[in-house]
Amino acid sequence: GVNKVLEDSDNAKVIIEPGRGMVASAVDLAISIINVQERKQKSLTIDDGVFTSFSDSAIHDWKYRMDGINSQGEKIVRECTDYVLYGRTCDSGDVIVGQSLPINLTDKDYLHVSNAGAYLSSQATEFNGYPIHRYVVYNS
Repeated sequence: GVNKVLEDSDNAKVIIEPGRGMVASAVDLAISIINVQERKQKSLTIDDGVFTSFSDSAIHDWKYRMDGINSQGEKIVRECTDYVLYGRTCDSGDVIVGQSLPINLTDKDYLHVSNAGAYLSSQATEFNGYPIHRYVVYNS
């Protein structure tokens, strides 16, 4: 991890915007898969997107660590492939390209994003009439 890198180098620097670095682990997402399609590439329509939780994907080309989970909350462990994720707004900009996920996900599965960050709810919009997501507070 980062601590090992810092121990092994006299000149290592870790630079991160403080708000993101301090509270990134405060938010996990569980996202419903609405639809699965096989186009030129596997694609999912999800109940989230660029205009809600993933604006940093469009602005900064960030890649998020996403896992597939089943309806019982168990991680789906399978070979992975790249997907295109389409957000629920049906807008041409509501797209995340090249997301590595387990093959053969279904509309009964979910995506889990851990350490999703600090600014999700502050950047969310009601674009195309979709309400901002409900957040559940829990202590693990």
